[in-house]
Formats: sequence, C-alpha cells, structure tokens
Amino acid sequence: MGIGDGRRQAGPGFAGFIDRLGESRSGRTLIWCLDFRGRLPRWQFWLYIAAFTGYLALLNMWAGYLDEETPRLIWVAGAPAIVAMVPLVPLAIRRLHDTGRNGAWLLLSFCAAIGFIIVLVLLAMPGQKGANLYGEWIPRARAHDPRR
Repeated sequence: MGIGDGRRQAGPGFAGFIDRLGESRSGRTLIWCLDFRGRLPRWQFWLYIAAFTGYLALLNMWAGYLDEETPRLIWVAGAPAIVAMVPLVPLAIRRLHDTGRNGAWLLLSFCAAIGFIIVLVLLAMPGQKGANLYGEWIPRARAHDPRR
C-alpha cells in the first residue's frame, strides 16, 4: 500500500478501529447501519422496524418477569432499548433519501403528533426509481448486501 494507491492504512486511534472493524462481515453491517449516506429501500427499513419492535416486546416481557424496583428495571430494559434505537436515525435518514427528501425532514417528528405522522407517511412512501441526489436506485436483489 503506497501513497496514492487509493487505500488507507489502518492507523492508531478511532480511524484505525473503524478500518479494522470494516474487515469483518459483522463490522461492515454495523458500519452500514450507522452510515447516513445513500439510500435505503422501503422493505429494509420496515424490516428493521419490525425487528426493533419485536426486540422491545421481548425486553418488556423480560422486564415484567423481574420482580425488582423501578430504577434497576430502567437499566435492565431501558439501556438496551436505547442502544437498539441508535441505528434508527441513520436508517430513517437514508429512507428519506430514497424518497428524494433531505434527512432534515426527520426533525419534523419532534413537532407534536402531527409531525410524527407526517414523517411516518414520508417513510412509508415508495422510493424514487433511478438515480436521485442521494445515489443510485438499489434493486431489491442487491439491497441486502452491506458491501455496496
């Protein structure tokens, strides 16, 4: 790997960690989930929402079986739920990119219930066929591959 060959060596620090993380399949998937660039097909976004909802339901059932005080329940069930919500923002932004909208539309969800409903409708709309400002259209056959 010489200078100018287009590849960067994994150095020390956070950048080196990210480079090394991208070498494994699970690392590529994690980086793919946290990437704000590009587009995300509708079915992939709603699949993540379904998995996230199932995960929250399991956490809720598990926390219900625990007979302990409330502050501990917050850490047992709340912390993993918050960690699972982290990829939701980049995935929603990429979903909005697929419909040809800027990720700033996601801020509308903080404006009472009507803003949340508007964003939910935008996320449910079909994506634009062909290239748009945020990248090429991703055919369903290629959409599952985190290496693209």
